[in-house]
Amino acid sequence: MMAKGENLVLFALIMLLSIPGASFADPIIHAVSGAFTHRDSVVVIGANFGPKEAAAPVAWDDFEDGVADTKATVGTWERIEGFRIDGSQQDRRHPRSMYQGKYTFGEGTAGFGGGDNQYGSWYGEYWFKLDPRWTWGSTLGSHLANVKVFRIWCKGNCQDNTATAIHTFDQAGTLWTIQEACSGTSRGWGGVRAGFTRGVWHHLQFEYRESSSRGKADGVMRAWFDGRLVDTATNLITRCWAADTPKRVSLLGFYNSWGSSPAYSYWQDDSYIDNTWARVEVGDAPSYTDCRHREIQIPLAWSNDTITITVNDGAFEPGQRAYLFVVDHRGVANQVGYPITIGRDAAGANGPRSPTGLQVTPLPK
Repeated sequence: MMAKGENLVLFALIMLLSIPGASFADPIIHAVSGAFTHRDSVVVIGANFGPKEAAAPVAWDDFEDGVADTKATVGTWERIEGFRIDGSQQDRRHPRSMYQGKYTFGEGTAGFGGGDNQYGSWYGEYWFKLDPRWTWGSTLGSHLANVKVFRIWCKGNCQDNTATAIHTFDQAGTLWTIQEACSGTSRGWGGVRAGFTRGVWHHLQFEYRESSSRGKADGVMRAWFDGRLVDTATNLITRCWAADTPKRVSLLGFYNSWGSSPAYSYWQDDSYIDNTWARVEVGDAPSYTDCRHREIQIPLAWSNDTITITVNDGAFEPGQRAYLFVVDHRGVANQVGYPITIGRDAAGANGPRSPTGLQVTPLPK
Protein backbone atom coordinates (compact mmCIF):
# COMPACT_ATOMS: atom_id res chain seq x y z
CA MET A 1 0.00 0.00 0.00
CA MET A 2 1.27 3.47 -0.90
CA ALA A 3 1.96 6.01 1.80
CA LYS A 4 0.04 9.28 1.75
CA GLY A 5 3.04 11.17 0.36
CA GLU A 6 3.48 8.62 -2.43
CA ASN A 7 -0.18 9.00 -3.39
CA LEU A 8 0.24 12.76 -3.65
CA VAL A 9 3.31 12.38 -5.88
CA LEU A 10 1.49 9.92 -8.14
CA PHE A 11 -1.53 12.24 -8.38
CA ALA A 12 0.70 15.19 -9.27
CA LEU A 13 2.43 13.15 -12.00
CA ILE A 14 -0.88 12.11 -13.54
CA MET A 15 -2.10 15.71 -13.57
CA LEU A 16 1.14 16.90 -15.20
CA LEU A 17 0.86 14.36 -18.00
CA SER A 18 -2.74 15.40 -18.64
CA ILE A 19 -1.95 19.11 -19.09
CA PRO A 20 -1.64 20.23 -22.73
CA GLY A 21 1.82 21.58 -23.36
CA ALA A 22 3.29 19.92 -20.27
CA SER A 23 7.07 19.51 -20.38
CA PHE A 24 8.39 16.45 -22.17
CA ALA A 25 11.96 15.62 -23.18
CA ASP A 26 12.67 15.36 -26.91
CA PRO A 27 12.82 11.91 -28.52
CA ILE A 28 16.24 10.23 -28.74
CA ILE A 29 17.16 7.17 -30.83
CA HIS A 30 19.92 5.01 -29.35
CA ALA A 31 19.87 1.99 -31.68
CA VAL A 32 18.02 0.27 -34.49
CA SER A 33 17.76 -3.49 -34.88
CA GLY A 34 17.04 -5.13 -38.23
CA ALA A 35 17.59 -4.63 -41.94
CA PHE A 36 16.13 -1.41 -43.33
CA THR A 37 14.61 -3.22 -46.29
CA HIS A 38 11.18 -2.47 -47.74
CA ARG A 39 8.40 -4.32 -45.88
CA ASP A 40 10.76 -5.80 -43.24
CA SER A 41 10.25 -5.16 -39.52
CA VAL A 42 12.71 -3.01 -37.61
CA VAL A 43 12.93 -2.20 -33.90
CA VAL A 44 13.80 1.36 -32.87
CA ILE A 45 15.28 1.70 -29.37
CA GLY A 46 15.61 4.99 -27.54
CA ALA A 47 13.87 7.26 -25.04
CA ASN A 48 11.14 9.89 -24.76
CA PHE A 49 9.08 8.62 -27.69
CA GLY A 50 5.97 9.63 -25.77
CA PRO A 51 2.46 8.18 -25.82
CA LYS A 52 0.61 6.68 -28.79
CA GLU A 53 -2.55 4.85 -27.83
CA ALA A 54 -2.78 2.68 -30.95
CA ALA A 55 0.51 1.85 -32.66
CA ALA A 56 -0.91 1.49 -36.18
CA PRO A 57 -2.22 4.54 -38.04
CA VAL A 58 -5.92 5.03 -38.71
CA ALA A 59 -5.21 4.32 -42.38
CA TRP A 60 -2.28 4.03 -44.77
CA ASP A 61 -2.71 3.06 -48.42
CA ASP A 62 -0.12 2.44 -51.14
CA PHE A 63 -2.62 0.90 -53.62
CA GLU A 64 -0.36 -2.14 -53.98
CA ASP A 65 -3.33 -4.51 -53.67
CA GLY A 66 -4.38 -3.20 -57.08
CA VAL A 67 -7.77 -2.00 -55.81
CA ALA A 68 -9.08 1.49 -55.09
CA ASP A 69 -11.52 0.91 -52.23
CA THR A 70 -12.03 1.67 -48.55
CA LYS A 71 -9.84 -1.26 -47.46
CA ALA A 72 -6.45 0.36 -46.96
CA THR A 73 -3.06 -1.34 -46.80
CA VAL A 74 -3.32 -0.68 -43.06
CA GLY A 75 -6.66 0.25 -41.52
CA THR A 76 -9.85 1.38 -43.25
CA TRP A 77 -10.99 4.57 -44.97
CA GLU A 78 -14.41 5.99 -44.24
CA ARG A 79 -14.72 6.75 -47.94
CA ILE A 80 -12.73 7.04 -51.16
CA GLU A 81 -13.70 9.33 -54.02
CA GLY A 82 -12.72 9.60 -57.64
CA PHE A 83 -9.75 7.25 -57.88
CA ARG A 84 -9.31 4.37 -60.26
CA ILE A 85 -6.26 2.12 -60.21
CA ASP A 86 -3.50 3.06 -62.62
CA GLY A 87 -0.64 0.67 -63.36
CA SER A 88 1.23 2.66 -65.96
CA GLN A 89 4.96 2.27 -65.42
CA GLN A 90 5.82 5.83 -66.43
CA ASP A 91 3.60 7.23 -63.66
CA ARG A 92 4.90 5.10 -60.78
CA ARG A 93 6.31 7.00 -57.84
CA HIS A 94 9.26 4.62 -57.37
CA PRO A 95 10.47 1.25 -58.72
CA ARG A 96 8.82 -0.79 -55.92
CA SER A 97 5.41 0.71 -56.68
CA MET A 98 3.20 -1.11 -59.18
CA TYR A 99 0.02 0.95 -58.79
CA GLN A 100 -1.18 4.46 -57.99
CA GLY A 101 -4.56 6.15 -57.81
CA LYS A 102 -5.59 8.28 -60.80
CA TYR A 103 -8.39 10.77 -61.35
CA THR A 104 -9.26 13.16 -64.16
CA PHE A 105 -10.18 16.71 -63.14
CA GLY A 106 -12.97 17.66 -64.22
CA GLU A 107 -14.88 18.61 -61.25
CA GLY A 108 -15.22 16.89 -57.93
CA THR A 109 -12.83 15.10 -55.62
CA ALA A 110 -9.88 12.74 -55.75
CA GLY A 111 -9.07 11.71 -52.21
CA PHE A 112 -9.87 9.87 -49.01
CA GLY A 113 -11.87 10.56 -45.87
CA GLY A 114 -11.21 8.75 -42.65
CA GLY A 115 -11.81 8.37 -38.97
CA ASP A 116 -14.93 6.52 -37.86
CA ASN A 117 -14.21 8.00 -34.45
CA GLN A 118 -13.50 11.68 -33.94
CA TYR A 119 -10.36 13.04 -32.36
CA GLY A 120 -8.87 16.37 -31.34
CA SER A 121 -5.60 15.99 -33.27
CA TRP A 122 -4.90 14.67 -36.75
CA TYR A 123 -1.88 14.06 -38.96
CA GLY A 124 -2.17 13.47 -42.69
CA GLU A 125 0.12 13.14 -45.67
CA TYR A 126 0.19 11.99 -49.28
CA TRP A 127 2.22 12.11 -52.49
CA PHE A 128 0.70 13.52 -55.68
CA LYS A 129 1.57 14.27 -59.30
CA LEU A 130 -0.08 16.71 -61.71
CA ASP A 131 -0.67 16.24 -65.41
CA PRO A 132 2.16 17.80 -67.49
CA ARG A 133 -0.60 19.91 -69.09
CA TRP A 134 -2.13 20.97 -65.75
CA THR A 135 -3.16 24.64 -65.77
CA TRP A 136 -4.31 26.44 -62.64
CA GLY A 137 -7.23 28.85 -62.89
CA SER A 138 -6.35 32.53 -62.80
CA THR A 139 -9.64 34.29 -62.03
CA LEU A 140 -12.40 34.01 -59.44
CA GLY A 141 -14.69 31.10 -60.29
CA SER A 142 -12.39 29.60 -62.93
CA HIS A 143 -11.48 25.92 -63.26
CA LEU A 144 -8.82 24.81 -60.72
CA ALA A 145 -8.49 28.28 -59.17
CA ASN A 146 -9.75 27.07 -55.75
CA VAL A 147 -8.56 23.59 -54.81
CA LYS A 148 -8.80 22.17 -51.29
CA VAL A 149 -5.91 19.81 -50.46
CA PHE A 150 -6.70 18.87 -46.84
CA ARG A 151 -9.85 19.32 -44.80
CA ILE A 152 -11.09 18.63 -41.29
CA TRP A 153 -14.85 18.55 -40.75
CA CYS A 154 -17.21 17.24 -38.11
CA LYS A 155 -19.83 14.60 -38.79
CA GLY A 156 -23.54 15.27 -38.90
CA ASN A 157 -25.00 18.77 -39.36
CA CYS A 158 -22.11 20.68 -37.77
CA GLN A 159 -20.59 23.35 -40.03
CA ASP A 160 -17.23 23.71 -38.25
CA ASN A 161 -14.59 22.92 -40.86
CA THR A 162 -10.97 23.85 -41.45
CA ALA A 163 -9.43 23.56 -44.91
CA THR A 164 -6.01 24.03 -46.43
CA ALA A 165 -6.60 25.31 -49.94
CA ILE A 166 -4.74 26.48 -53.03
CA HIS A 167 -5.98 29.77 -54.46
CA THR A 168 -4.43 30.65 -57.81
CA PHE A 169 -6.81 33.48 -58.70
CA ASP A 170 -4.28 35.70 -56.90
CA GLN A 171 -1.82 34.97 -59.76
CA ALA A 172 1.13 33.83 -57.57
CA GLY A 173 -0.78 30.85 -56.23
CA THR A 174 -1.22 30.71 -52.47
CA LEU A 175 -1.55 27.71 -50.18
CA TRP A 176 -3.21 28.71 -46.93
CA THR A 177 -5.52 27.52 -44.18
CA ILE A 178 -9.03 28.88 -43.73
CA GLN A 179 -11.53 28.27 -40.93
CA GLU A 180 -14.75 28.32 -42.95
CA ALA A 181 -17.30 28.44 -40.11
CA CYS A 182 -15.57 29.98 -37.13
CA SER A 183 -12.53 32.26 -37.29
CA GLY A 184 -8.89 32.36 -38.30
CA THR A 185 -6.58 32.07 -41.29
CA SER A 186 -2.91 31.41 -41.81
CA ARG A 187 -0.45 33.81 -43.44
CA GLY A 188 -0.20 31.55 -46.48
CA TRP A 189 2.58 30.48 -48.83
CA GLY A 190 2.69 32.06 -52.27
CA GLY A 191 4.85 29.44 -53.94
CA VAL A 192 2.31 27.15 -55.58
CA ARG A 193 2.76 28.07 -59.24
CA ALA A 194 6.55 27.91 -59.01
CA GLY A 195 6.78 24.98 -56.59
CA PHE A 196 4.13 22.54 -57.82
CA THR A 197 6.15 21.23 -60.76
CA ARG A 198 3.93 19.42 -63.26
CA GLY A 199 4.73 15.80 -64.08
CA VAL A 200 6.75 15.34 -60.85
CA TRP A 201 5.75 13.61 -57.61
CA HIS A 202 5.41 15.98 -54.65
CA HIS A 203 4.75 15.45 -50.94
CA LEU A 204 2.23 17.21 -48.67
CA GLN A 205 2.10 16.78 -44.87
CA PHE A 206 -0.36 18.28 -42.36
CA GLU A 207 -0.74 18.58 -38.59
CA TYR A 208 -4.08 19.70 -37.14
CA ARG A 209 -5.21 20.27 -33.56
CA GLU A 210 -8.63 21.37 -32.32
CA SER A 211 -9.22 24.46 -30.24
CA SER A 212 -9.05 23.51 -26.58
CA SER A 213 -12.58 24.84 -25.96
CA ARG A 214 -15.44 26.56 -27.73
CA GLY A 215 -14.38 29.96 -29.10
CA LYS A 216 -10.74 29.54 -27.98
CA ALA A 217 -8.26 30.83 -30.61
CA ASP A 218 -5.61 28.13 -30.12
CA GLY A 219 -6.40 25.69 -32.94
CA VAL A 220 -3.39 24.64 -35.03
CA MET A 221 -2.78 23.71 -38.66
CA ARG A 222 0.64 23.24 -40.23
CA ALA A 223 1.49 22.28 -43.81
CA TRP A 224 4.74 21.01 -45.33
CA PHE A 225 5.53 20.86 -49.04
CA ASP A 226 8.44 18.58 -50.03
CA GLY A 227 9.80 18.77 -46.50
CA ARG A 228 9.55 22.55 -46.12
CA LEU A 229 7.22 23.98 -43.49
CA VAL A 230 5.33 26.39 -45.76
CA ASP A 231 2.27 27.37 -43.74
CA THR A 232 1.39 27.64 -40.05
CA ALA A 233 -1.70 28.77 -38.19
CA THR A 234 -1.75 28.65 -34.39
CA ASN A 235 -4.69 30.95 -33.61
CA LEU A 236 -7.62 29.21 -35.28
CA ILE A 237 -11.04 29.00 -33.65
CA THR A 238 -12.10 25.54 -34.79
CA ARG A 239 -15.03 25.08 -32.40
CA CYS A 240 -17.94 27.50 -32.63
CA TRP A 241 -20.85 25.54 -34.09
CA ALA A 242 -20.78 22.56 -31.76
CA ALA A 243 -18.52 22.77 -28.73
CA ASP A 244 -18.33 19.04 -28.10
CA THR A 245 -17.99 17.74 -31.65
CA PRO A 246 -14.36 17.14 -32.58
CA LYS A 247 -13.51 16.59 -36.24
CA ARG A 248 -12.29 13.86 -38.55
CA VAL A 249 -10.34 13.99 -41.81
CA SER A 250 -12.90 14.92 -44.46
CA LEU A 251 -10.42 15.28 -47.34
CA LEU A 252 -6.95 13.85 -47.95
CA GLY A 253 -6.40 14.73 -51.59
CA PHE A 254 -7.64 17.35 -54.09
CA TYR A 255 -11.12 18.85 -54.26
CA ASN A 256 -11.81 21.19 -57.19
CA SER A 257 -14.26 23.83 -55.94
CA TRP A 258 -14.84 25.58 -59.27
CA GLY A 259 -15.20 24.59 -62.92
CA SER A 260 -15.05 21.31 -64.80
CA SER A 261 -12.97 21.71 -67.95
CA PRO A 262 -10.53 21.18 -69.50
CA ALA A 263 -9.75 17.79 -67.97
CA TYR A 264 -6.33 17.03 -66.47
CA SER A 265 -4.93 13.87 -64.90
CA TYR A 266 -4.01 13.70 -61.23
CA TRP A 267 -2.18 10.87 -59.42
CA GLN A 268 -1.95 10.14 -55.68
CA ASP A 269 -0.11 7.50 -53.65
CA ASP A 270 1.07 6.56 -50.15
CA SER A 271 -1.76 8.29 -48.30
CA TYR A 272 -1.64 8.24 -44.48
CA ILE A 273 -3.78 9.57 -41.63
CA ASP A 274 -3.60 9.18 -37.86
CA ASN A 275 -5.28 10.66 -34.80
CA THR A 276 -2.00 11.80 -33.27
CA TRP A 277 1.07 13.68 -34.44
CA ALA A 278 3.26 10.82 -33.18
CA ARG A 279 4.92 9.06 -36.11
CA VAL A 280 8.18 7.66 -37.53
CA GLU A 281 9.80 9.00 -40.69
CA VAL A 282 12.94 8.53 -42.74
CA GLY A 283 14.52 11.65 -44.24
CA ASP A 284 17.43 12.62 -46.46
CA ALA A 285 19.21 14.95 -43.99
CA PRO A 286 20.49 14.71 -40.39
CA SER A 287 18.11 17.49 -39.30
CA TYR A 288 14.35 16.99 -39.68
CA THR A 289 13.84 20.58 -40.83
CA ASP A 290 16.52 20.19 -43.52
CA CYS A 291 14.92 17.10 -45.07
CA ARG A 292 13.49 17.60 -48.56
CA HIS A 293 12.52 13.95 -48.96
CA ARG A 294 10.68 12.09 -46.20
CA GLU A 295 9.00 8.69 -46.15
CA ILE A 296 6.47 7.69 -43.50
CA GLN A 297 7.09 4.42 -41.64
CA ILE A 298 4.31 2.16 -40.37
CA PRO A 299 4.32 1.49 -36.60
CA LEU A 300 3.42 -1.98 -35.36
CA ALA A 301 4.16 -1.47 -31.65
CA TRP A 302 4.85 1.68 -29.64
CA SER A 303 6.16 2.40 -26.15
CA ASN A 304 8.12 5.25 -24.62
CA ASP A 305 11.46 3.57 -25.38
CA THR A 306 10.79 1.00 -28.13
CA ILE A 307 8.96 1.18 -31.46
CA THR A 308 8.54 -1.60 -34.01
CA ILE A 309 7.90 -0.48 -37.58
CA THR A 310 7.24 -1.96 -40.99
CA VAL A 311 9.84 -0.38 -43.25
CA ASN A 312 8.60 1.80 -46.10
CA ASP A 313 11.63 2.69 -48.24
CA GLY A 314 9.45 4.61 -50.68
CA ALA A 315 11.61 6.36 -53.27
CA PHE A 316 14.86 5.87 -51.34
CA GLU A 317 17.29 3.63 -53.24
CA PRO A 318 19.18 0.61 -51.83
CA GLY A 319 22.54 1.73 -50.49
CA GLN A 320 21.38 5.33 -50.01
CA ARG A 321 22.23 7.06 -46.73
CA ALA A 322 19.15 8.25 -44.85
CA TYR A 323 18.17 9.33 -41.34
CA LEU A 324 15.52 8.03 -38.96
CA PHE A 325 13.24 10.33 -36.97
CA VAL A 326 10.68 9.70 -34.25
CA VAL A 327 8.16 12.54 -33.99
CA ASP A 328 6.28 12.60 -30.68
CA HIS A 329 2.66 13.57 -29.95
CA ARG A 330 3.70 17.24 -29.67
CA GLY A 331 5.14 17.20 -33.20
CA VAL A 332 8.75 17.27 -31.92
CA ALA A 333 11.39 15.09 -33.64
CA ASN A 334 14.77 13.89 -32.38
CA GLN A 335 17.23 16.73 -32.91
CA VAL A 336 19.72 14.59 -34.84
CA GLY A 337 18.50 11.90 -37.21
CA TYR A 338 19.76 8.38 -36.60
CA PRO A 339 21.86 7.38 -39.66
CA ILE A 340 20.80 4.30 -41.60
CA THR A 341 21.60 2.79 -44.98
CA ILE A 342 18.64 1.69 -47.06
CA GLY A 343 18.61 -2.05 -47.64
CA ARG A 344 21.24 -2.86 -45.03
CA ASP A 345 21.20 -4.07 -41.46
CA ALA A 346 20.83 -0.92 -39.41
CA ALA A 347 23.09 -2.00 -36.55
CA GLY A 348 25.78 -3.30 -38.88
CA ALA A 349 25.63 -0.27 -41.15
CA ASN A 350 25.92 2.28 -38.39
CA GLY A 351 27.92 0.55 -35.70
CA PRO A 352 31.71 0.50 -35.40
CA ARG A 353 33.54 -1.07 -38.32
CA SER A 354 36.14 -3.80 -37.84
CA PRO A 355 39.63 -2.33 -38.09
CA THR A 356 41.72 -3.19 -41.15
CA GLY A 357 45.45 -3.04 -41.96
CA LEU A 358 46.56 -3.89 -38.43
CA GLN A 359 50.02 -5.22 -37.75
CA VAL A 360 51.16 -7.27 -34.75
CA THR A 361 54.41 -6.13 -33.15
CA PRO A 362 55.83 -8.53 -30.53
CA LEU A 363 56.53 -6.98 -27.14
CA PRO A 364 60.20 -6.87 -26.14
CA LYS A 365 61.24 -9.63 -23.79
